[in-house]
Amino acid sequence: MELEAFLQHAKERKPLNTPEIYEFMNRASDEARRITFELNGAYHSMPEVRDLFARLFGKPVDPSFRVFPPFYT
Repeated sequence: MELEAFLQHAKERKPLNTPEIYEFMNRASDEARRITFELNGAYHSMPEVRDLFARLFGKPVDPSFRVFPPFYT
């Protein structure tokens, strides 16, 4: 399963209870943790921070976006 299929499945309010969905959520969680650790583990310029958040969100962020790490969820 890929992100778009997962989002469509969730949008339709279908149960998130299949092995395929569990695997997708595990992969997505791992990637989100990797990005968060990278964000919090070293200095990054604001453009780099925006790039990391774009990876985390899965879509571009506005150039005016600002966040000052460390970032906690």
